Amino acid sequence: MDNTWIFSTGIKIEIFKYLHVFVSISDPLYLKELEETIRSLEQKGIWIAIIPCKLILDLKQIASAANLTIRDFMQNQQKAKKINIQFLLRFLGESQIKDAFKKIEQIKDNNFCLVAFFNTVLHHENATKMLKEYLIKMSHISMVSQDKCQPDIESIIHVYNVNEKEIESVSRHNAPFKENLVKILLERIALSFLR
Repeated sequence: MDNTWIFSTGIKIEIFKYLHVFVSISDPLYLKELEETIRSLEQKGIWIAIIPCKLILDLKQIASAANLTIRDFMQNQQKAKKINIQFLLRFLGESQIKDAFKKIEQIKDNNFCLVAFFNTVLHHENATKMLKEYLIKMSHISMVSQDKCQPDIESIIHVYNVNEKEIESVSRHNAPFKENLVKILLERIALSFLR
């Protein structure tokens, strides 16, 4: 799936892309260090959202929320000023920033997916290299493979406020539970600003 979007802000035309990496933090206390790094990367044109792995059932959630976020900015329909915060709203199916942060703070996890948005002036390779350089400097944070990112169904159901009737309504022909839940999550992501 192509993750390049072109949009105009006034006269300036910008092309944004996104990438994601998985990281493990040895102690949740070091999450603040990561947040500080994220703020410094914003000065270099990279905006990062931190998503607990427990909330990622399928990478379709990341792709859908990222593409809709970029589209929100393209159509000047964003709720947040920063693209990474808009992504967080989309990913969680929220319309209020404070509610999105409350949901994220509830999840205790040491594994995270960092979703980085960058202007393509940086190029994908440069953005990836810059991100990796910053992560390598942090001794308590290591890059990990996607298989370390394990969902927690109970946390997902709680954060997205999914009820049994919703799951039954999307169930067809004995489809796996995960598949049905992914459908609901993608719907939440797509309709987050209509609720």
